[in-house]
Amino acid sequence: MQIESLEPFNGGPWVVLDWGVLRGFGYKAKAPDSLVTVLVDVFGREASTASRGHAGLKVANTALAALSAPYPVVIAREWHSFSVDEAAPPAPLEPHQVSDEECTRSVRSSLHAGAPAFLDDASVQPTRDAKDNWQLYVDEMRPALSSAESIAGVRRATQNILEEPHELIELLARELPDQIDLAWKEAIAKHPSGYPKFLFFGAILFYLSEFVSKGRERVDAMENDFDDIHYLVLAAVTGHLCTAEKSAGEGVAHLPDAVRHLFGDRVRVWTPDQWQAGA
Repeated sequence: MQIESLEPFNGGPWVVLDWGVLRGFGYKAKAPDSLVTVLVDVFGREASTASRGHAGLKVANTALAALSAPYPVVIAREWHSFSVDEAAPPAPLEPHQVSDEECTRSVRSSLHAGAPAFLDDASVQPTRDAKDNWQLYVDEMRPALSSAESIAGVRRATQNILEEPHELIELLARELPDQIDLAWKEAIAKHPSGYPKFLFFGAILFYLSEFVSKGRERVDAMENDFDDIHYLVLAAVTGHLCTAEKSAGEGVAHLPDAVRHLFGDRVRVWTPDQWQAGA
């Protein structure tokens, strides 16, 4: 039976899964059938570099092997395949459009055949292309954080951006006029959760305000936060994120802190137990 003949996904929520959830469960992890688990493009890199011998991939394979047809798991498209580089705004992104159809079909086909979802190939080296671009984004956005007053303005502009996007839209249009012109401003204002470009730059600004205000500006120290931005962008589109992280308190924001600041209650944060229970 070909994967195309399987029934569509159930009507459950699309929950973006932080790799740390599976790492915490270990081989006891069981992916639920009652929701769609969304794995971010950085998931494979994080899992494959978690320990020697790619044990993280084995954990992921064990968790996904618990799924039954129609195997509700999605591999998300890489962030740069979204609307970040579009000259004119396309139609707003819907949750189901975050899927990389080819990769998702491959994983579901493997599960349907009783094979591992991910190959445990030690010869495959994780890509660093996206992380190597982190410095470029930092340099591009840093002028917006040149003073205590501007940092406070960024904090205000990046708060609850799915409900109140206008201040951030104006800030981005001022700082990045080649990226956010009038057409983009109008499109984002109508559907802020549907434009990864807006979400991506907003999340970068939020994290930079954290780094600058707390004196942590070494780019190599920001790499994990760059991965977190991938989770945040997708969660803003789907409305759901599962993470094992707790609040950082006075430290640089963890994922739950970032969700609360950027999205308020528009994005539900699931605990690992809630995800595994599927409710």
